[in-house]
Amino acid sequence: DSQRLASGSDHGDIRLWDLGTGVCARVIQGCAMELMCSIAWSPNHQRLASGSVDGVIRIWDIKTGDSERIMEGHTSQVSSIEWSKSGEKLASGSHDNTVRIWDSGTGDCDMTMEGHTGSVMCVAWSMT
Repeated sequence: DSQRLASGSDHGDIRLWDLGTGVCARVIQGCAMELMCSIAWSPNHQRLASGSVDGVIRIWDIKTGDSERIMEGHTSQVSSIEWSKSGEKLASGSHDNTVRIWDSGTGDCDMTMEGHTGSVMCVAWSMT
């Protein structure tokens, strides 16, 4: 949906913006100590995933503002996060030099990929 934009702050909140008016339509309050480093919309636009400086990934319900799932495993900042086309998986990249694949339904880490010699700054699924 191209009428909304999400932004995350170093105060731990996520703001949902109405692009028709430029007004903040909703604030989702995370943990004040949880600097948001990356956020991504789910394919159905009903959830957001956020990655933070403490290595934690959260899935947020847009309607309620509640955290549905907390995923822990990275040992450093989550710099990038992206949903698979189906919405069943999340990929994350971190300053711990790893890429992880997560099950968005259970929160389990399905795979950890190591090999980068520096921080993983971005991840992208092939859509073919």
